[in-house]
Amino acid sequence: MLLLFWIGCACALSAAGCASTTAVRANTATGGLELRMFVRDQTGATALYQVNPDGSLNFGGGFDALVDHTTWTGQMTPQEIQELRELIESHHWLSANPVSTKQPPDMLYRVELRATETRKHFSVKGESLDMQPVRELLAHISLRRLEDDLKRLPQPSLQPATTAPQTRPQ
Repeated sequence: MLLLFWIGCACALSAAGCASTTAVRANTATGGLELRMFVRDQTGATALYQVNPDGSLNFGGGFDALVDHTTWTGQMTPQEIQELRELIESHHWLSANPVSTKQPPDMLYRVELRATETRKHFSVKGESLDMQPVRELLAHISLRRLEDDLKRLPQPSLQPATTAPQTRPQ
């Protein structure tokens, strides 16, 4: 009898813990959404995107992505988070796995998805119309990692240069 009491208490605490975790997750910048997506494209280039509950996006490319490591973190805007949520919902990632086309044969997506009430893992081989818009959005956001480098480059101008650079020592 005492054993049944303790089992009942453990179940009640477990359910309360899950409910409170769900409530906390729903009150995050992403509304409880977490996403980790590895992509290998048809050229063999690899990328790793990780959307965190605080609305940040982590990115790793090349070898870093292959070893499950990210090297850049940037903050997503509320509009980008909303667009990501809408894409995931409109392409039914929460209710079904996207279909593998196996074309191109070397392309691969590996996804870990966590939402308020859902946790999923799936892989998609080949390009998929259900995967492509999410990949393109995350790739676009992750281009912010290049902004500082681009700002250091000379700006284009229609004005002629005032002094020509020297090509050889005098």
